[in-house]
Amino acid sequence: MFLPVREGFPLDAEVERLRPGAVVAVPGTVVRELDRLVSRSTPDARAARAFAERYRVERSAGRGDDAIVRVAVRLGAWVVTADRGLRAR
Repeated sequence: MFLPVREGFPLDAEVERLRPGAVVAVPGTVVRELDRLVSRSTPDARAARAFAERYRVERSAGRGDDAIVRVAVRLGAWVVTADRGLRAR
């Protein structure tokens, strides 16, 4: 959620270009992590959290990349990320 905030990356436009009509969702684990970062006053965390509110939150258990991958597999969804480790998975 930081790339669209920090770099102005047009997430919605790119998702629509690559997968017209796709529904964007954010795993709950990502929202919880953003909340932790906001509470620690991490730069751009508040803006990233506000950006995440634009999308449906998908229930998820656990934390980190494992939780994100489980949600994606359960939904048959793509994961949009700039994280190298997560992309490799």
